[in-house]
Amino acid sequence: MVLISVTSSMCRLACHCRADEAWVRYASLQTASGGKAVECRNATQRCIASFHYQGAAGWRNLNVQYFDQNNGASLFRLYVGDQLVDEWVAGRHLPSRKPDGSSSTRRRVSRVALRPNDEIRIEGQPDGEEYAPLDYLEIEPSRTIPGENH
Repeated sequence: MVLISVTSSMCRLACHCRADEAWVRYASLQTASGGKAVECRNATQRCIASFHYQGAAGWRNLNVQYFDQNNGASLFRLYVGDQLVDEWVAGRHLPSRKPDGSSSTRRRVSRVALRPNDEIRIEGQPDGEEYAPLDYLEIEPSRTIPGENH
């Protein structure tokens, strides 16, 4: 199931969307968007959450909200279709051993070309006691820089 709410030209996909069985859903997490998030409890496999973009074609910024704890360094990969558009290690070691307001972190991927029905996929690979906790993906229009031909 995909849950998208639209506010002022932004789309937010809460990651209790179409996620594979490897993700465990938090029933209630106060600091997560909508009180819900997912994490990958099987440390030997990656977890995947995906959806199909239904907006207009154009350049977009993708904001991934996740939790970066101090007891591991999860690996995240963000794809549009089969193209890897970003990957990062959640290794900032913020002052928390669990997903909460102290470990909530945002990763921005700027100027990604999206077309209707593109699959957007986030993969999470746990590390240590950090289970690649994921909150949401937000899509916003990318601002045109004067002088650019996009």
